[in-house]
Amino acid sequence: MKKSYFLTISLLILVAIPSLAQKNYSTEWYVGAGGNFNSTWIVRQNTYGEPEMKYKFTPSYAVNLNAGFDFSEHWGFKMELGYAALGQKYSDNQYDQPANRTIHLNYFLLPVMLKYRVGSEKAKFYLMAGPQLGMLLSATQIYQRNGVDAPVFNNPTHGQIDVSKKEIKDRYTGAAGFVRVDLGVEITPSKHFMIDIGLTSAYSITDLNSLDWRFNDISGSYQISHNFYAGLNLGFNYRF
Repeated sequence: MKKSYFLTISLLILVAIPSLAQKNYSTEWYVGAGGNFNSTWIVRQNTYGEPEMKYKFTPSYAVNLNAGFDFSEHWGFKMELGYAALGQKYSDNQYDQPANRTIHLNYFLLPVMLKYRVGSEKAKFYLMAGPQLGMLLSATQIYQRNGVDAPVFNNPTHGQIDVSKKEIKDRYTGAAGFVRVDLGVEITPSKHFMIDIGLTSAYSITDLNSLDWRFNDISGSYQISHNFYAGLNLGFNYRF
């Protein structure tokens, strides 16, 4: 159901473009590249039935190539091909022992966003929103307790679990649907050169955990896990 919502939003954006275009406005195309410095989170951690740990600030980054066009004075459209390093760091005590866990999730990202902008010829504030598809490229972790790999956990429902396994791509879904929202300012110092500076954020609406790894937590209930990130972005673009 959530995947159908994701596709519906994408189609609505494409259908809305012609109705928003202004007849007297000359369409402007642009291409560029950019990067983000993010704080990334896994909302509702999956510890396979063991005690949860405290979240730690987890810095990350993303890079992208983009293309877009402005089809009216205020409205535009942007698409990116990107790579993002997501995941989460945890640190706490488990079973009276210091425990640390770091999860690395690397994604290929494909956002499609509708953009609204307002301002002068040289500087315009913008707001962009739309769906974003994420394809999981790799998933690894470091999970230690008292300085060594956490031991096998005997889950009462699923049996023995290698909780500290390094390669864990099979424990997560291969594709994720996000809602993406960006805001910032476009600076155009010359006719063909544009710089965009702003904030970016994305939240996955689909379950991060694969079907075989949706375990109840220590309280006996299952909580859906989500990717979330937010940060600063900087991009350089060429206008045709």
